[in-house]
Amino acid sequence: MISKEEERFNGQVSIATQNIDLENLKAMSEITDNFPSGKATFTIDASAPMTTWASMTRTATGTTSLRINGGSTRGFGIARLLRPETSEQFFALSIGELETETFDKLELEGSFTDGIISIKNAVIDKVAGKVAFTGVAPFQSGGIALTATASPNQQKDGASERRFFVGGTWNKPFATPLLVPSATKFLPKRPR
Repeated sequence: MISKEEERFNGQVSIATQNIDLENLKAMSEITDNFPSGKATFTIDASAPMTTWASMTRTATGTTSLRINGGSTRGFGIARLLRPETSEQFFALSIGELETETFDKLELEGSFTDGIISIKNAVIDKVAGKVAFTGVAPFQSGGIALTATASPNQQKDGASERRFFVGGTWNKPFATPLLVPSATKFLPKRPR
């Protein structure tokens, strides 16, 4: 729906799909980035003041949700976050451009405004465990600034979930562990 108001338009888009093949959607829309593959159910509700349809990605405000069962990612992998032996302080999450990494389920809820999507809750379930993400991703630059919480199914030596900062871009993501200081470190010392 488009309504004209003083040389500007107010655009509104609502899309709801169920069990759509993302490979077909990517081919139709010429998406070449590391967008996941699989059968997806998703919704997008957006509205924006705009002068052209292309300007909508910069001015839209709205919400989105996505669920994929039995899918895969190409070029972007999370398996390293789930390895208990990962002790590196800075490492790439990108895998080869032609390599894929499968997952059991991906769920995402977010909102967007001014060309930036805020990921409120995104969870990827794999056989090895699950990784939850929150953060922001600007549409135009392809950048990401996320917090990831990895919960491996096989926990070594009583290790629990671990947190990471994930930054860079969707095409070249990197991760670094977030060190959570002991809460007692910041308590005032008691006089003796």
